[in-house]
Amino acid sequence: METEVEGSLLNGSASGRPASLAIFAIAEMAIACSLFWLAGLFFSAAPQVVPAQIAAAGDAPSFRTPGVVFAALGILFLIAGIGTLRRRNWARVLMMVFSTVWLVTGLAGGVLAAVQLVRRGVPISAPKATILVHAELALTMLVLPTVFFLFYSRQSVRDACLARNAGTKSE
Repeated sequence: METEVEGSLLNGSASGRPASLAIFAIAEMAIACSLFWLAGLFFSAAPQVVPAQIAAAGDAPSFRTPGVVFAALGILFLIAGIGTLRRRNWARVLMMVFSTVWLVTGLAGGVLAAVQLVRRGVPISAPKATILVHAELALTMLVLPTVFFLFYSRQSVRDACLARNAGTKSE
C-alpha cells in the first residue's frame, strides 16, 4: 500500500517539481559524465594508438580538438542538468536551443553521409557493424535531440520552470 508521502515523491509534488524534470536532469548529467569520459579518452588513450612512425613524422592527427569538444559539451549538459533539476527557465531555453542546433547538425550530417554512401556505391548488404554505427548515429543525432526538444517544449515543463522563476524573483 502506497503512503501519501511516497505517492507525492513519485509524482514530484513534494518539491513542486514534476518527476519528469528530475528524470531529464539526471539523464543530462549522465550524458555529461559520458562526454567527460570520452574527452578523457581522447586526451589520454587516443594519442597512444597512433603508430610511432606517424607520430615521428609529425603527421599524427590531433586528438585535442575532439577532446575539447566533448569536454565543452559535457560542461553544457552538466550546467543544463543542474538548471533543470532546479527548475530554471534558462535551462529549459538552453536545452531547446541546443537540441534544435543538435538536430539540424544531425540532419545535415545524415544527408551528407547518405550522399557519400550513394556516391561510393555502398552495397545494400553492408556489414552489421556499419548498420550498428548508422543506427547509433541516428539515435544520437536525431532521436535524442528530438526527445529533448519535445520534452522542453511541453506546456507543463514551461509552467513548472516559470512558476519556479516567479517564486524566486524576490531572492
